[in-house]
Amino acid sequence: MTAERDLAQMARTGDRNALDALARRWDGPVFAVCLRFLGRPDEARDAVQETFKRMITSIATFDPARDFGPWVLSIARNCSRDLLQKRGRSPAALDETPEPAALPPVTPNPDVETLRALLPKLPAMERAVLELRLRHDLSLEDIARELQMPAGTVRSHASRAIGRLRAWMKEEAR
Repeated sequence: MTAERDLAQMARTGDRNALDALARRWDGPVFAVCLRFLGRPDEARDAVQETFKRMITSIATFDPARDFGPWVLSIARNCSRDLLQKRGRSPAALDETPEPAALPPVTPNPDVETLRALLPKLPAMERAVLELRLRHDLSLEDIARELQMPAGTVRSHASRAIGRLRAWMKEEAR
């Protein structure tokens, strides 16, 4: 993703707008990773804040030849682990949702503005999976690796999100 690499490079040189843009772009996926580890939205929000603080303080060490997403998600995992360790807890139980046969195809040419308005309504994990897939062009296997969950669970989250969006878009069209 060239634009993201450009933003990361600008952020490395101290461009605050680039840092803000990266934080906005990765807020949902970072929250999903933190929520996955912590299991509690309030703690996940704390971990997200710590993740972006660490991102800002260590952006100079980021290698722009690499993808930004895996780097910031690893910071999120580390922040979540640190918070768990500090509170004497273990990671939240994994969601063992059965694996669906296949993802349904996305409706062609959806109304982009309606879709953008509906995305924030999705549950955090479903939204994060879709953002990683659609905005950051990660494969479902890469998303599973980044979120440290089974690929079938990622497919389930994506399938449910697409189903919700389809239903909501049909309602909006009425």
